[in-house]
Amino acid sequence: MARVEIKGTAGAVLYVAEVEDSIPSGLQLQAALEKATSGRANLPGAHLRGADLRGADLRGAHLRGADLSGADLSGADLSGADLRDADLRDAYLRGADLRGAYLRGAYLPGAHLRGVDLRGANLSGADLRGAHLRGAKLTDELTLVGERPVISIGPVGSRSDTLFGFVTNQGLRVRTGCFFGAPEEFATAVQAEHGTTAFGREYLRALELLELHTELYPAPVESEAQPA
Repeated sequence: MARVEIKGTAGAVLYVAEVEDSIPSGLQLQAALEKATSGRANLPGAHLRGADLRGADLRGAHLRGADLSGADLSGADLSGADLRDADLRDAYLRGADLRGAYLRGAYLPGAHLRGVDLRGANLSGADLRGAHLRGAKLTDELTLVGERPVISIGPVGSRSDTLFGFVTNQGLRVRTGCFFGAPEEFATAVQAEHGTTAFGREYLRALELLELHTELYPAPVESEAQPA
C-alpha cells in the first residue's frame, strides 16, 4: 500500500490515505481524495493545484477554499460539493457534474466549464471572468449559449446579493437568491415586492443591463445553440 497525504495550502497535513500500489502514481492523489470524500473528511484549503482528477467521484466533497487551479476535473462528479471560495482558475471541468454544488465566492477565471451540469449550483459571488461556460446546463431544458453566456451584477438590491443573467437556448434567464426565471417574471416580482423604492429601482435598472448584454451577445441560431 502507498501512503498519500493531502495537504493544505499552508503545508499542514489534512488527511492521510492508504491506496493500492497498483494505482499509477499520477492517480494516487485522486484515489486518496475519493477516500476522504466517501469518509466525509473536511479538507478546507486543500492543495490540489494541477491534480489529475478526471472522472473522480467527489460527491459532497468538503473542499471549501481548496486550491484546484489548473486541475483536470473533466467528467468528475462534484454534485453537492462545498467549493465555496475555492480557486478553480484555469481548471478543466468539461462534462463535470456540479448539480447543487456550493460555488459561492469561488474563483473561476479561465476555467473550462463547457458542458458542465450546473443545475441548482450556487454561484453567488463567484468570479467567472474569462470562464468558458457555453454548453453548461442550468436545467433539463436550459443550456448556456453564445459568446458571453453569463453576466453578474452585485452586491445589489435588498439582499446585497449577486444578480445573474444567463443567455440560454430559450432566451435570457435571471437568478438571484431563490428567484430563477424569465426577465418579465423578475420585473413583476420586483414590482410586487419593492415597488418604486430604491431596491426596486436598482433591480429594474440592473435588469436593463442584463437585457442589453443579451442584445450585444445574443444566442446563436438554433442549429448552433447546442451543448458543446
